[in-house]
Amino acid sequence: LPQGASVAPVIFAMDKTPLTRFSASKSAYPVYLTLSNMPRTIHHKSSQHACILIRYLLVDKIIKEELFAREVSSGYNNSSTTPFESFSLKPLKDAGERGIEVVGEDGLVCLCLNLIHVDSSDI
Repeated sequence: LPQGASVAPVIFAMDKTPLTRFSASKSAYPVYLTLSNMPRTIHHKSSQHACILIRYLLVDKIIKEELFAREVSSGYNNSSTTPFESFSLKPLKDAGERGIEVVGEDGLVCLCLNLIHVDSSDI
């Protein structure tokens, strides 16, 4: 990290519970975005909107079964095995490499770099 820079861990989470059934073979899963360095007093209150719904991910039955079988057999979930790759994280990756200037609570401007984490476990 550059001198004086700050880290903003970005978490993408997918709830495995199907939110909507479109047909016998397709379901929509909500994908949320949150920051992990948020105080718990804010993060655990739904009225604070700490988790933002990014999109609904359409996942057919075969992909879901393969994903869950892979998670169970490996005991570890890697982002390369999830359907999150279906949308672009390039803007966040670029911001994580170069950083962006943000204004803090104290009014000072600092360089902020993000780290991306993808989690398909229940949230």
